[in-house]
Amino acid sequence: ISNKSAVMVSPTASYENGDRQYLCKRYPTVLTLFIRGFLPASWQQAFTERLAHYEMHELYTANTNAMPRSNIPIISGCFMLCKSTALAAIKGFNDQYFLYFEDFDLSLRIAKEGDIAFVPRMRIIHGGGNTAKKGFKHITMFTLSGFRFFKSHGWRWLQHAKKPQPKQ
Repeated sequence: ISNKSAVMVSPTASYENGDRQYLCKRYPTVLTLFIRGFLPASWQQAFTERLAHYEMHELYTANTNAMPRSNIPIISGCFMLCKSTALAAIKGFNDQYFLYFEDFDLSLRIAKEGDIAFVPRMRIIHGGGNTAKKGFKHITMFTLSGFRFFKSHGWRWLQHAKKPQPKQ
């Protein structure tokens, strides 16, 4: 990717305990978000392949010096480095979202301005996440924002759309 084509980038991220986080995402399905957000970890094991596909695990290697990857559909909002001109062109975050899915919406809108990239050499530690463990109020906000996201950008219930592999 070139600096001119990239409008937003995502880093390699880990939790405070060192476990990897997967910030790059494919367009979600309702089923995948339900599995990821609400099923106990022991039940999620039955959906390992589905979740790995959604979280683009193939991007993450032991080589943190790997080249940046472009054509990323969605990145997590815990860290988004954006070109200010692209952010201004889409008028920033949509204030119809509160706390959840604002990053997905922003990713899809900003991608019209240029490329979204994953930069493995850039590293952060992120201590957030775990929506379903935060109580009924957060689950309600997550559900309402998810509904708004799918209503705005299109519903996918069960099957992930086949997307081209990210460019090197």
